[in-house]
Amino acid sequence: MSTEAAEALLGRLEERGVKLQLEGEALRVSAPKGVLDDRLRAELTANKPALIALLRAMMPSAVSRVSREGVLPVSAAQQRLWFLDQVEPGNAAYNIVGAMRLRGPLNVAALSGAFEDLISRHDSLRTRIGERNGAPLLEISDEARAQVEFRDLSAKPAVDAERGVLDIAAELGRTGFDMAKGPLSRLVLIKLANEHYALVSGIHHIVSDGWSLRLMLTEIFQLYQARLAGRESPLMPLTFSPIDHAAWEREQAGSHRFDRSLDHWKQALKGAPALLDMPTDRPRLAKPTFRGGRVHRLIDPDLIAQIKARAQQQTATVFMALMACWQAVLHRYSGQDDIVIGTPLANRNRPEFEGLIGCLINNVVVRGRLQDNPTLSQFLDQIRGQALGAFEHGEVPFDLVVEHLNPPRSVSHAPIFQVLFTHMQFPVDLPPMAGLSAEPIVLDPAASRFDLACEMWVDGFGGHAHMQRVNYEFSLDLFDERTIARLHDHFEQMLKAFVADASQRVSDVELVLADEDRALLKHWSSAVADHNRSLCLHQVLEISASAAPDAPALTVDGRTFSYGEIDKRANRLAQLLANDGVKPRSLVAFCLDRTEDIPVAMSAVLKAGAAYVPLDPTHPPDRLRYIVENAQAACIVTLRRFAGLFDKADMKLIILDEAGDALASLTDQPLNIAVEPNDLAYVLYTSGSTGWPKGVEVEHRNVVAFLDAMAREPGFAQHDVLLAVTTPAFDISGLEIWLPLMKRGRIVMASRGDVIDGAKLGELIDANGVTVLQATPATWRMLVAAGWKGKSDIKALCGGEAMPRDLANVLLDRVGELWNM
Repeated sequence: MSTEAAEALLGRLEERGVKLQLEGEALRVSAPKGVLDDRLRAELTANKPALIALLRAMMPSAVSRVSREGVLPVSAAQQRLWFLDQVEPGNAAYNIVGAMRLRGPLNVAALSGAFEDLISRHDSLRTRIGERNGAPLLEISDEARAQVEFRDLSAKPAVDAERGVLDIAAELGRTGFDMAKGPLSRLVLIKLANEHYALVSGIHHIVSDGWSLRLMLTEIFQLYQARLAGRESPLMPLTFSPIDHAAWEREQAGSHRFDRSLDHWKQALKGAPALLDMPTDRPRLAKPTFRGGRVHRLIDPDLIAQIKARAQQQTATVFMALMACWQAVLHRYSGQDDIVIGTPLANRNRPEFEGLIGCLINNVVVRGRLQDNPTLSQFLDQIRGQALGAFEHGEVPFDLVVEHLNPPRSVSHAPIFQVLFTHMQFPVDLPPMAGLSAEPIVLDPAASRFDLACEMWVDGFGGHAHMQRVNYEFSLDLFDERTIARLHDHFEQMLKAFVADASQRVSDVELVLADEDRALLKHWSSAVADHNRSLCLHQVLEISASAAPDAPALTVDGRTFSYGEIDKRANRLAQLLANDGVKPRSLVAFCLDRTEDIPVAMSAVLKAGAAYVPLDPTHPPDRLRYIVENAQAACIVTLRRFAGLFDKADMKLIILDEAGDALASLTDQPLNIAVEPNDLAYVLYTSGSTGWPKGVEVEHRNVVAFLDAMAREPGFAQHDVLLAVTTPAFDISGLEIWLPLMKRGRIVMASRGDVIDGAKLGELIDANGVTVLQATPATWRMLVAAGWKGKSDIKALCGGEAMPRDLANVLLDRVGELWNM
């Protein structure tokens, strides 16, 4: 059997859950029940030698201690961090800062000596990285002099001393390192009171990681004990260092195992979204500042125990269950069905690397797909498979994965994933220290390298009896602290839902807490208190038409229609629809040109007790046909020139431009059909960028409340004139049509040609005295590019996408008010 055939067989086996493992010269096979049938057994037996040879070729090579002479190797991660420092020297975004509170009779000299012993023991703490011929040049200093800075704040009031600790930690966090000179770590011991100290450390990520911090604390306390007792170090000498790991990593890059793992990542991330687009408190900056915030919470260990028990029923780990619930919450927040989350691996699964302090960590990706609205149990199964694959192929440096995938790059966010999830399954306890007690000090991070990072771990500090700690680090460019605090509450709700009933679908989990629900209801109630809760959408036109039948309602191509005319036309069309079999609570599609026909059709469908489905005649026929068939529309109101778009749809057409006689035979009186505020008003279909378009149902009461709120702020009054530029197939078109009709203002309907011509839009604005225009940034740019000089009384609403700062500056010079929607 050829190597290619053996790889194909191995791939088929893995798809069916069959695992192969070498034990000496024997081939061990494990498989789910019922998978290993006679045919598969025979195939395994016949190809056993080839499979053994393939598995042996895939085994990682042994680790060797490389020479410390000449150019020393750096890892892929170190090379990236070094390059970032070259681009922006002294950037502190990758500083790692931690702090511990120490109480008891501390021997400062012994602590300083212990730190010196730690530096002597680990090459990484004596590392500096210069440059030679455009490449990083790693050097190790022979000097192991401890650089412990001592500061005495004990004379200050306790509150000021505590604030001083935070200030010193912030200083370490924002002060960059000189990589070429070193050292790349700092330690500050702060005396707060008698037998009360704070130990603050700062170290660059290029020589450290999360595993290293735990190891540093453990070893420095062991070395402190030895110094106190006058003994030699109790720690076994290290044979290897991060340099050997970097050399081993580079050696793997040419192996069969590496190539196979790289193929895994290419398949696992094929078609993945470039950005997890979470709702943020502020628009994403073109160049992030990396300013970080932190929210810290505790989770009851009983809940974690229940999650573990529930996960084990599906042969999953606590990490997998937590990751599944975390992704489920992010799905609910973002609305995205394809969630890509990073998670770090300690990358110390070989005994040679377990005791090393250095930048060995590697990020892997766990991708969750929720297009089919899975149950929590089903989603856990999916995440379990994704996580196992990630762990199996986790030795490929993430930087090389990015290099080979070459995803679209943006300086505004990290490539491939922007949200990190970490679950450390070891307790962060420290060895006893001769009368000293220790507990961590929670710091605000100086920097946040991701949009959001959730880190969970167990500790026994502070009397919490191994509580599950949750630490959120987030970008202050994007999020407020209260937003992340609310996100945690919803994450905990998802965890509880998983324990209570994992058979419920992700979309059905109730995330909003009772107190939060009451607060929202109170807020919403106050926001809509002054609008008529019994009002339906079409009634806003009827009320305006009754109060001012001759007032101008709509201008199209120089022709103006009054409220009375629009309302009467809608009444006649509603009767025609009812006569043609349209029933209350059915759906009616319309596909019309940008004329008076659109508001007439919208109102008529609602007056007939139905809900409308707006279609854009410029959209592909296949999309239009799918929508009307998916909606099960009772009929389609359209024009003769658009009828051909529906040739393949088995649907009744009402040709509006051929229905003149039928409409003329009907009365101007409204139908007597009861419509409730909680009935559907319309159904909009999504773009279908992640598959087929999906229908979004909107009720009368929702639209009326929205219109009422918009009328108050940004504001719309009877004297206002709104230029409508949006296709009725987009949700914001409802604002353009119904808000003026509610407030007895006037709509100016731009034609399809006008909408794409900045000069013509400018002419419409000036000729019609337009005072309100809502448009996307692209449309506003088009208008400005066409030479529009502005209008001092116009209210500009900008939405649909983030508004760039430069565009805002341009518009502020041209309009009376600018609203970023």
